[in-house]
Parts: sequence; structure tokens; C-alpha cells
Amino acid sequence: MTTTQAGIDYEREKSAREDEIEGIPTTRQFSDSYLEELAVYRKIAEEMINYDTVLFYGSVIAIDGIGYLFTAKSGTGKSTHTRFWRKYFRDRTVMVNDDKPLIKITDSSVTAYGTPYNGKHRLGSNIFVPLKAICILTRSAENHINKIIGKQAYPMMLQQVYRPADIRLWIM
Repeated sequence: MTTTQAGIDYEREKSAREDEIEGIPTTRQFSDSYLEELAVYRKIAEEMINYDTVLFYGSVIAIDGIGYLFTAKSGTGKSTHTRFWRKYFRDRTVMVNDDKPLIKITDSSVTAYGTPYNGKHRLGSNIFVPLKAICILTRSAENHINKIIGKQAYPMMLQQVYRPADIRLWIM
């Protein structure tokens, strides 16, 4: 995969638009090398759709070889949450990917893959694990967990899956 200066510029503009939507000061500046990495990964993500695999924004941790994905809006605490799990479960854990794992979906299974694109903390492994659960994090005054139905999860799941700008690539 390769990219061009136009691809890098697209990533810069997209980051600025996302910052504005999230209420993050738009004065953040990213290096061309970082934006080039994003542009290349975007192309990889668009190609992986042909293999029933999607890029998912979240943090995947494996405990005893089973994957758990934590997802949320940016800045909610996905990495913080998996850090607590690593501290509690210690040697039983492996970070699969702390930012942008690939998720392969088949009729019989869902598998999470680590990639080199694993976030600012660079936490990840070149492994794949069966995905057992997805936890959607939200900020709250108290710590609790609720099981939700697919209809409730769908809006966040759709938001957290990478969707190509070219809608023709959505058809698998």
C-alpha cells in the first residue's frame, strides 16, 4: 500500500473536522509521517472489507486467550479500562490492540487481530483471538455494567466501525 500527499492532506483535514465535532481544540498538529501512517491504514481497512474484516475503533485485551473489546467515544477511557484489566488479571492478559484492531466476521465466529496500528501507547501484539464480548463504555459517577440488546448497541457499533467514504465499498 502506498499513499500520496493528497492522502496525507485528507487525513489532516479529517482530523481537524473530527476535533471540531468532538470539541477538541483544532490547534493540534500532526506530523506528516503520522498522517501518512493513517492514510496507509485507511487503504488497508478499505481492502480488508473484501475479506469480511473491518477496522474497529476500540481496545482489545485477551484474557486466557479470549478477546474482549472496549469501545467508546474518543477520550472516554478505553485504554485506561484495559490498563485496569491488565493490572487485575496480570500474566493472564495480552494486549491485542489498543486502538484500531481488525475484526473478522464469519458465520461461525468473530476474531480480533492485533496490528501495528495500535494507538499512542503502542500496546498491541501480532496475534488473533476469538472475540467473546464488546463493552461500550460511557462516563458515569458510579461503576456498573448493564447487558444491552443489539438495537441499543447498534448506533455506537456503527459509529465505531470504519466506513469508507466511498459507499460502493460498503457492499460486501
